[in-house]
Amino acid sequence: MKFSRIDKDTVRCIITEEDMKEYGLNFEDFFNDKGKSREFLESIVEQAEKEVGYRVRNGVLAIQIMPLPQNSLAITFSENGSKNFMDIFEHIKDIGEISGEYKSIDINEPVKAQGKSKSKGKSKNQPILNIYKFETLKDVEQYCCSITLDKMFTSKLYKDEKNNTYYLIINKGRLSAEVYDNICDLALEFAVYVSDSSIYLAYCEEHYTCLIKKKAINVMRNIGLGQ
Repeated sequence: MKFSRIDKDTVRCIITEEDMKEYGLNFEDFFNDKGKSREFLESIVEQAEKEVGYRVRNGVLAIQIMPLPQNSLAITFSENGSKNFMDIFEHIKDIGEISGEYKSIDINEPVKAQGKSKSKGKSKNQPILNIYKFETLKDVEQYCCSITLDKMFTSKLYKDEKNNTYYLIINKGRLSAEVYDNICDLALEFAVYVSDSSIYLAYCEEHYTCLIKKKAINVMRNIGLGQ
């Protein structure tokens, strides 16, 4: 791990894949195991005091997690809730501390907070999405065929070749909130909810095979219905 002080309120820590393995973590745990990842984040904050003299005053931190090349993570935390994290990372890039291509998303979430975030709390510029894990392609097909609404759905389908499982990304797009909630609730009868984070979507794009890039639900429904 490498700690660096951004300013008096903010610290950045680079976590390598090897670091995560030492703690019994992998990238997906940050989305699938909230308790385990929160415990890890709290230990990082405690270690920051030893490494760079960072002390938490009020006990509530804003957290940003950003994927880096080679399965590493940049974890930035700050007590200044009004701070613009994108400004922070522009400064980091200016001084050349981070290189390589990456995708980022801001997660302003207190370390103590638990539970799934609500879609209405997302930024207007951040797409609303949900990601579900299916054990078989047949499960994906059955789910898609169970949707009776004659609408086009913004969705993608990925395959985890290593574990032979499937990930369906469902975007709200132009659907009404009611329709979107209904098709997402229906997915739980066939799959396991994974995440609503664009970071996890970036992980899928990098590590899994994209089987259907556009309108995956409609494509799989047509296949299932023999159209």
